[in-house]
Amino acid sequence: MKENQLSGESFLEDFLDDVEEQGIAGLFDTSPSEETAPKQPNPPVQTVLAEETKPDSQPEEDPYAAALKRAEEDRLQRRLEKTTQKDAVFSYGKARDPITDKDVTFEGLRLLYQVDFPELSEGKNVSWSVSYGTMTKMVQNPGSDRVYDVKAEMERSRQFQEMIQKRKGEQGLECLVKPHITAQKKGSIPPRIPQYKAYCTSQQEAEDCPKPIVVFPSGDGKLYQIRKTFVGTFTAPAEFLPEFPTAKSGFRLELPKIPMELLYSIISFFRHVSQRHHAEALVKIFFDREKRRYVLHAPKQKVDAMGVETVEKKPHPPHLVPVMDIHSHHNMEAKFSPVDDADEKRDLLYGVVGRLDHVFPEISVRACCSGTFIPLEPQEIFETTPGHLYPKAWEENVTVRAFLPDKKMGGTQDEAVKDCAG
Repeated sequence: MKENQLSGESFLEDFLDDVEEQGIAGLFDTSPSEETAPKQPNPPVQTVLAEETKPDSQPEEDPYAAALKRAEEDRLQRRLEKTTQKDAVFSYGKARDPITDKDVTFEGLRLLYQVDFPELSEGKNVSWSVSYGTMTKMVQNPGSDRVYDVKAEMERSRQFQEMIQKRKGEQGLECLVKPHITAQKKGSIPPRIPQYKAYCTSQQEAEDCPKPIVVFPSGDGKLYQIRKTFVGTFTAPAEFLPEFPTAKSGFRLELPKIPMELLYSIISFFRHVSQRHHAEALVKIFFDREKRRYVLHAPKQKVDAMGVETVEKKPHPPHLVPVMDIHSHHNMEAKFSPVDDADEKRDLLYGVVGRLDHVFPEISVRACCSGTFIPLEPQEIFETTPGHLYPKAWEENVTVRAFLPDKKMGGTQDEAVKDCAG
């Protein structure tokens, strides 16, 4: 009996302990069993966001100070962008020239400017530095280092940003690319007119110009250049202006070429005068602006074996434009004589026909430009193919056959024609 009593007390103590830990509801399963409980639809799943844990409270930043800081950062960024967008500048003595080629190397700059500065010609004696505000960088590999790569490297540095931040403005801040030289020699041609050069219309204007190299024309028909250095001002004829393409004398006919039939008519007349009078003769060629065709005219003239002189004083009609004066040299060579040179001063075309005693006479043609003669080929002025001076039926009798090259000789038809012509 006593044992049963102790056992009951122990059970009661355990029960009370469980009640204290779990509560009375936790000791009894009051939910219906799976068999007896009615089926209920699954309730919608609701997500309960956990309340964010707030960090330890910190003092808020002053809004005015934050806005001022952002404004300062924006201002610095704008100044950086404005500065870095400027072109690098070639700087040598008083010469300044923007470098517009973004891929040019320092060696490329040397080749570009060595004509105006012959002392840059010897590449091994030329070194380069880049000055950017208070920063200076020596170039180690001028043959491969590109100017704008070095410029960008300097702009990315912390020193550059601090320099921009301390400066009051962007004025005067340039990326100056400077050569340092010891040799002299001429070189190649720059493809454009550099900004350190100027072109004036008089010597006085050139002397007043601040550019270090100034070119101006002279009354003797030459171009002169003034080169200004710290030592003095030098003036001499400009023997070489590499920024301009080399000019060539020439003539371009704006009218249609003169028909071959008209040249045949002229030669026929010259041959008649030569055979009958043993003398020279003259024919003038005009272009009729109204009818758009060439017109031949043999003026009244006095002739002999050594020359011809026109005596016609009546002016030509205004709708006829003088194009060419052509005369004969009887049976002599078709060469312009000193008498011809003295007479043919107008801006016209001139021709001379000689060897009229030959089946095919000689002909020389030239143009005159303000007293300077420009030799021309006859085919530049006259049509090389005359009109149909033969029966049209002749063309139908011509059949082109296939070319069969000689196996021993080999080659193509074009090569065979070339060999025959040679």
